[in-house]
Amino acid sequence: MQDFFVKVNGIDVHYVKKGSGPPVLLIHGLGEFLESWMFNIDGLSSEFTVYAMDLPGHGLSEEWTDEYNIESGTRFLYGFMEAVGIDKAVIVGHSLGGPMTVGLAVRHPEKVEKLVLVNSGGFDDHVSMGYRLATVPVLGRIMLGPRQIFNRKTIRFGMRRQFFNAGAVPEAWVEAACTHFRRPNRNSMLMKIIRSYTGLRGIKKDVTILNLLHEIHQPVLIVHGENDNVVPVEKVREACRLIDSPAVTIFSECGHNPHIEKSSEFNEAVASFLRNGHTGHD
Repeated sequence: MQDFFVKVNGIDVHYVKKGSGPPVLLIHGLGEFLESWMFNIDGLSSEFTVYAMDLPGHGLSEEWTDEYNIESGTRFLYGFMEAVGIDKAVIVGHSLGGPMTVGLAVRHPEKVEKLVLVNSGGFDDHVSMGYRLATVPVLGRIMLGPRQIFNRKTIRFGMRRQFFNAGAVPEAWVEAACTHFRRPNRNSMLMKIIRSYTGLRGIKKDVTILNLLHEIHQPVLIVHGENDNVVPVEKVREACRLIDSPAVTIFSECGHNPHIEKSSEFNEAVASFLRNGHTGHD
C-alpha cells in the first residue's frame, strides 16, 4: 500500500492508495482516520484502485481552515480528486463523510460514478445529547478529557456506544485509535469541527442532506447498522424514500461502524454493488 501527501486547497492531506481497476474513494467520519478502513482496503483493492485519506484535522493531515459543512466538504473532495488525478470515482462516505459525498454527487455529478452512504449523518437534525453538550466550551473539554487518558482500555470503554459489541473490535483498530487519539491538538480540532456543524438544538441546516437526496441521479447504496445509537436506522429508512431506487443493506447486531464490525460482509456488499448494482443483502 502506497502512502502519500498531497496539497489540497492549501492543506497537506495524507492518503493511501492500493490496487488497480476503477477508483474507489473512502471518506471516514468525525474524529476518525484513514486506518478506519484498514479492513476494507485489502478486501476492495483486488478489483478496484482504493484511495483512503485522513480528512483535514484528522490523522496526519493538516488542520481544517473552513467550517465543516456540505459546501466546504464538497470543495475539499473535488480538490482532492483533482490533485491526485481522479476523473471519476465511486465515493464511499461514512457518518460525517456522508453529507460530503452527497454534496459532491449533486454539485459535481461528473466526478461521481456511484455513491455508498455508510451510517451517514445528515438525514435530519438529530444528534445525541452528548454531541450537543460538547458544543458548550468548558463542558466539551471536560467530556473529551485530556489526550493522555486514551489507552486500549479507555478506548474500548468509550466505543460501547459506537459498536454493537465493543469487546469484539479488532485490536489493530484499537491500536490505531490509541495513536491518533493521543496526537497533540486532536481534541481542540475535534471541538472546532463539532461546533461548526452542531449546536444545542442539533445538527445545523447546512449539514443536513434531506433537501439534496432527490437531486442524486447516480446509483446509491445505503449501508447501515441496525443497532446504531448515533444515527437511528429509522431515520435512514425514512430518507430512502427520497432517493431514486437505492440499494439498501442493513446489518443486524451492528452499530455505527459496519465497515469495521461487519467488515467481510461490508466488503462483499460494496463490491457486489459496484459490479452489479445490487448487494445480495437487500
